[in-house]
Amino acid sequence: MSIRDGLSSGASSLWERRRSVASDVGSRISGAVSSAYHGVADTASSDYQSGVDLANTASGHIHSDEEAVTNGVHRVEDKINVGSHELTARVQGAPILGSLAEAPTTRPT
Repeated sequence: MSIRDGLSSGASSLWERRRSVASDVGSRISGAVSSAYHGVADTASSDYQSGVDLANTASGHIHSDEEAVTNGVHRVEDKINVGSHELTARVQGAPILGSLAEAPTTRPT
């Protein structure tokens, strides 16, 4: 083998070694970046889902509170309605109060 062939072979060997090292480093960097990306994406996704779950829970509580208030208002309205009908029935026989009791219960607006 001549010196020239030896140098050429050595240069080729160095070139292949450099390509192998570069490829290995590139794979490691790519793996690290991919792992970091997936770690951040998974954390963000988990945080987002936690926020959605919290909002849904709050919405459920607000809805049940709203329903409780509405039911309470309906009970009060029913009580007032029954009470006013009972009062009307009691005073219906009285001369002046009876005419008032028979008057329309709604006023024109």
